[in-house]
Amino acid sequence: MSNEAEKSPELILKEFEEDTHTRYSHQRAEKIREAIPLLETQGREDEKQQVIWEYALASLHIRDSAEERKQLGGRFGPMMVTADGSQLPDPAIFTDEALDYYTKRADETLNPIHRARYSDFLWEKRGDHNFARRAI
Repeated sequence: MSNEAEKSPELILKEFEEDTHTRYSHQRAEKIREAIPLLETQGREDEKQQVIWEYALASLHIRDSAEERKQLGGRFGPMMVTADGSQLPDPAIFTDEALDYYTKRADETLNPIHRARYSDFLWEKRGDHNFARRAI
């Protein structure tokens, strides 16, 4: 049995929280995504939803060009837009409940990468300048 097959959701989440070396957000997203089916199998729906929100936020790409930002409605854009215009992750996942979760995580995480990501996203979505300060 490989080490990957032996990972528990707790270990995956711990490694995600402590990781300050993975450079690209899509790589961080892939790491946390592994916990979703495990939590589902265990019937841990609230935790699964939180991991889905983590995955969705980590999956977003930061758009550099003003044209892309205007087209997508902000600096954070989907990792993919399909031929029919669907976006992945679906922007509908970023509900008020998800934003409240990110606010809580920004307050509690010790990981500077995560705190910056939550705060930067919340600055864009909620417009509170305190998030902008915390994102730097």
